Parts: sequence; structure tokens; C-alpha cells
Amino acid sequence: MTKIRDFLDSRKQLYSKLGLTIVIYLFISFAIAAVLGVITYLITESAVISITRNETYYNQEINDTITDLQTYIKVNHISSDNQEALTAWNDAYWYVMIRIYNQEGIIYDSLFYQPAHYEEKQPSLPEILRPDGLDYKYGYDIAFSDTQGKVIITALFQMRYELLIKYSCYMFTFVVCILIFMTLLKKKVRYINLIEKGIKIIESGGLKYRIPLQDDDELTSLAISINDMSRAMQERLEWEEKAKKENYDMITAISHDIRTPLTSVICYLDLLADGKYDSPEKLHIYLENAKNKAYQIKGLADNLFAHSLVSNEEIPFKYEAVNGNELMAQLISDCIYVLEDKGFTVEYKDKTDISYTLSVDPQQIGRVFDNLCSNAMKYADKTQPISFSTKIMGQELMITQSNQIAEIIPKQDSSGIGIHTCKKILARHDGSITITQTQKYFSALLSLPIQQTTIRQTKE
Repeated sequence: MTKIRDFLDSRKQLYSKLGLTIVIYLFISFAIAAVLGVITYLITESAVISITRNETYYNQEINDTITDLQTYIKVNHISSDNQEALTAWNDAYWYVMIRIYNQEGIIYDSLFYQPAHYEEKQPSLPEILRPDGLDYKYGYDIAFSDTQGKVIITALFQMRYELLIKYSCYMFTFVVCILIFMTLLKKKVRYINLIEKGIKIIESGGLKYRIPLQDDDELTSLAISINDMSRAMQERLEWEEKAKKENYDMITAISHDIRTPLTSVICYLDLLADGKYDSPEKLHIYLENAKNKAYQIKGLADNLFAHSLVSNEEIPFKYEAVNGNELMAQLISDCIYVLEDKGFTVEYKDKTDISYTLSVDPQQIGRVFDNLCSNAMKYADKTQPISFSTKIMGQELMITQSNQIAEIIPKQDSSGIGIHTCKKILARHDGSITITQTQKYFSALLSLPIQQTTIRQTKE
């Protein structure tokens, strides 16, 4: 469930970042396209104005316009007082401004004059055409159905193209915006598809797959996070697989080790049950051997329990802040007592000159020293001393146990999990154990973190 939830979260992040990326790219694309659209509009408008204001072009267009006006008046038999007809023509040529005169004055003005509302005295045509008047360069004769007149015309021919230019620039801006947006998003979409493909591969069990990293942005950051999550899951599964194998190997080894003493116990019990002994001494030997084998089985079962307890991290240790000097003195003294009782010589050197506090589970640390004693009793040379020493290095308590290995080691029914158990216990205390072993020498170096230290008198 955790795996599925993690990758669903990855997809949510992916789509969230995609949405943000789309918004950002749309904004960038629109900004660039708008600037290009304005520039294009200004350039196009400038070019159109330049063309339409060219004298040759302008004259030709003016002549064509006057010709069209004269044709319109002639075909429709328009009189000089038909304001509506003239307005209708002017509406079709909305970019043209005309003023029409006859001998009596202005009869039509497309911009400034409406005859029905003009109350002042109208100027006569000679007055309008006086030398110091306006520049009527573009003045043309015009014939109505009832009289002759003269038309003064001014035209902004570039305005005919204003809407065309405007809407063309709008379209240009839209197309450029889409092209820029697609160009920017294309690479991102390709990378998003690559990330999505990677998520599917990892979800299907391919935890060794890593999403390729590109650029240095939010999508790359997401890919790094997914890769880290995949790597962590892979390491977790490998650790679990390793733990399962270790447990299987341990159970297999203990099962094999238990089989021999258990068979012996059964044989002795069968002999006793069948009465196959011919003296009380033989009976005592059978009982003693059966008892010893039963204790051996108990020891192996205890080892199995201890290993299971240490390996299962869901079972909490009871950590306490204890005086380290006192705890070490007690544990090592117990070891010395047990070993000397078995005929070994033990040397102990306490090289610590400060008082220190340890945060430990005393019972579990006791198991470590029990394993060290058990190991020494099985393999140490009784003719050589077994040594223990303690010292402080930085913020670490260093404990050393060493011994010579016996030349002849009696056959032992052992699962070989003692040192492994020590490693598990110390690891859960943020400590460690380092084993050095040759054909003739064995040494174990243990370390535990110190929580607090105070100066104390150095031992003589």
C-alpha cells in the first residue's frame, strides 16, 4: 500500500507541475507573440501608409474615386439637393471626405456641414477658390442632373486596410503564440512522458530503473525524488530479502545443531526406558549425558530466541541512562568470574579516567558479554590469558576482548550466531563490533556512544 501511495503522490506532483508549466509557458508565449504582433502591426501599418501616400498611387486612387462618384450620380440621376444619395455613396467610401460646391456655395460636406442645420451665410464658389484660401489641389468638376458643381476630396486610403492589418496581426499573434507554446512545451511533454514511463516501470517492480535527468528544473527535481524513492524501496527490499535469508540460514543451522543433541537425548532416554544398563554407575552416566544434551538444546533455543528478539526491530529495547563505569565493571567482573571458574586466566585493564553515562538496554548489553564469554570458553587457549580493556576515544567507549586460539578445539555443536547477535544488538545501540581473527589470535573491538562525561580521579 505504501508503494502504491508513494507513486500515486508522484503522479499528482507530475500533473501539478505539468499544469504550472502550461500556465507559465502560455504566459511566456502570449507575451512574446503580443510583442511580435505589435511590431508586425507597426511595420505593416507604416508600409501601407508609405504606399498609400505615394503621390502617383494617391492621384490614381483619387481619380478612380471621382470617376466612381460621377458614374454613381449619372446612373442614378442624382440632383445636387439629394443629400441622402450622396451620403449613401460616402458611406460606401467611408475613408473619403468630400465637400461639394456650386455657384451658390456648399451643397454637401461629409464631415463638417449638414445643409439643413447650416444657418450662416454660405460662401460662394469664387470665395472658396480665392488664392489665399485652402489648398484645393484635389478639386474636380462634377455634374449633377440639375447643375454643375465642384468637389474637393481628401482620402485616407490606408484606412481601407486598417481592419485587414488589424485582424491579420491578431491572427499572426495567435499563430505565433501557439507555435511558441508548442515549441516550449514539446520538450517538457516528452520528458513528462519519460517520467510517466519510468513510474510505470518502477510500479511494475523494476526498482533498479532510474529516470534519466534532463536540464535543471522542477521536473528534474521530481525525477530525482522518484529515483531516490525507488532506490530507497530497492534497498529496503534487498534488506528484507537479506534478513529473510539470514533468518532462514540461522534456523537451518540451529535445526541442524539441535538434531544431534536431541538424537542423543532420545537414545539415552530409550536406553533408560528399556533398562539397558547393568549398574547404577551406568544409569548415572546416561542421566548425566541426557541432562547435558538437554541443556545444550536449551542453549541453542535461547540463541534462537535472542536472535529473533534482536532482529525484530518492532520489539523495543528498554533503554536506560546508566553509569557506564559501573555497568562495565559489573559485566566484565561477571565474565571474569565465569571464565576463571572454567580454568581460564583473565586480565582486565580499565583505561578510562572519566565518569561516563551510557544510554543502553543493560539486559541486551549483558547478552553481548555472555556471547563473548561463551565464545572464549569454546575457542580460547587455557594456557594463555584472556584480556579485557576499556578506554574512551572521543565520544565512544571502546571495549576490547582478545585471546589466543587453542590449537586443538573440541567439536562444538554451535549455530555460529553469537557474533551476529552481538552485531545486531550493538547496531540498535548505534554502536558496532569489529572482529579480527587469524589462525592463532582472536580479537573483538566493541564501541558504544557516550551520552555524558565528567572528570574523575585516574585509577592507580
